[in-house]
Amino acid sequence: MHFARGSSDKLEDELSKIVQERDNIRGDEFDKLIEKAPVIDLERSYKLNRLLQIISEKLHGHVSCDPENLLSMFIKREQEGSTVLIPMVAVPHIVIESKGVFEIVLVRCKSGIKFSEKHKNVKAIIALIGSKDDRTMHLKTLTAIAQIIQDKEFDDKWIKAETPKNLKDIFLLGDRRR
Repeated sequence: MHFARGSSDKLEDELSKIVQERDNIRGDEFDKLIEKAPVIDLERSYKLNRLLQIISEKLHGHVSCDPENLLSMFIKREQEGSTVLIPMVAVPHIVIESKGVFEIVLVRCKSGIKFSEKHKNVKAIIALIGSKDDRTMHLKTLTAIAQIIQDKEFDDKWIKAETPKNLKDIFLLGDRRR
């Protein structure tokens, strides 16, 4: 479930910077979120509630909210309406009672997660948690994600990415309005 960092990561970092400069990509708040985002690469499929528990456990260290409460909020949000944007991508997102909080977690599950009877094979999960005072960032982030996943090669890139850095680069180098 974890990747080791090595000299190849340094090369990937350099190549990513070269592409950003070549394509005149300027970083913004979304890029900063992606750069610091934890990446979870699941080796097998899990039930939806277990996936949301894994995400909640990863996020609770970044917010003043216990993982059980986060899990409850993620489950409630999913019951209110599916967070699947396209067949392969879901963006579970919740708003918490706090100030100055906005976190993102990238999750890949090559074998897919069943979000519903209609969406049985979600492989890219981008989980968001934000406080009420930062609704603008919440909306900007959802917009950026929606723009990036429209790339006809997104699915293929996501599955073939070899490292957490490669997964992040899909978002950092993706085509979107900045």
